[in-house]
Amino acid sequence: DIIKFTIWSLLGASAYIGSTQGAAIVINLFFGTILNAAYGIASQVNSYANTFIKGITQATIPQIMKSYGSGNHERSLDLVYNICRISSLIFLIFFIPMLLFTKEILGFWLGNPPLFAVEFVVFLLISSFISVLGSGFDSSIQSTGQIRNNEVVYSFLYLLQLPCMYIAYKIGAPPFFNVILLAIVTLLLRIYQMYLLRKLLSFDIVKYLKESVLPVLFSFIIILLPFLVLKSLLVITIFGSIVLIFLSVLWAVIIIVYVGLKRQERDKIYLFIKGKLSRN
Repeated sequence: DIIKFTIWSLLGASAYIGSTQGAAIVINLFFGTILNAAYGIASQVNSYANTFIKGITQATIPQIMKSYGSGNHERSLDLVYNICRISSLIFLIFFIPMLLFTKEILGFWLGNPPLFAVEFVVFLLISSFISVLGSGFDSSIQSTGQIRNNEVVYSFLYLLQLPCMYIAYKIGAPPFFNVILLAIVTLLLRIYQMYLLRKLLSFDIVKYLKESVLPVLFSFIIILLPFLVLKSLLVITIFGSIVLIFLSVLWAVIIIVYVGLKRQERDKIYLFIKGKLSRN
């Protein structure tokens, strides 16, 4: 069983590396090294955000597996619903400022970003957002030990990107088509994983949508809309961009706490902060 688990896990990891490196090769083949540089920068930005989220989700993996191993499948699924919601809410703190001010942030960082870097970053972050919405799925499937179907479908979808990219570029698709395709593939994978979890663990799709997805999307809209209006009405200077980025992060934190989190979760945060302040 351990050997089979390792083999299937290696298949998924190999497919991910193959699709990532393969995408860079196909982009280079059609558009040269300048566009590859833009893709590399977008991947780097995306990696920073995902590394932070993985640090949060890693802490829940042993709990999900322990609950499943002890036969408490309901608690295991509740943990999945919660980590999908909380990790997605935290991701919004990075995602929304980058979505609103991609050009400005890349300008601060690089001075003169490569052509199409903005589009690469935006669609890669959209793909990551979709992925984070199902951030507890992989560990939940792994806890059952039945990972073959998940890894096979994962590998098939991610490797399928390469011929699709090649054909699309041949008929004139824009350079950032590969990250649009990645977002679609990520969505298809999460939909399949919901079906698989329903089969393996009686995963409640309606409950997941209600408790995980809707609070995140509602928070996303409330955070995003005021700044979209401000950007459309104001002439944004460099200083103005910095102020708006700071305000968007602050506004995101407020909305996440008061809209995205449950009351008992807010109470725990208040108690934690109160405890820290009382010690000082």
